[in-house]
Amino acid sequence: MHGYRYDSDLEFLKRLSSSDLKDLFDALVYDEDGTLRMKN
Repeated sequence: MHGYRYDSDLEFLKRLSSSDLKDLFDALVYDEDGTLRMKN
């Protein structure tokens, strides 16, 4: 199992609220009309 690897580009994530993280997740996972971006 791999351990955590520090990435300074992701430091901003620790300053986000739960609501902000949810918005970011939704933007990455779903397109504009709410369709899942990746399908099996």
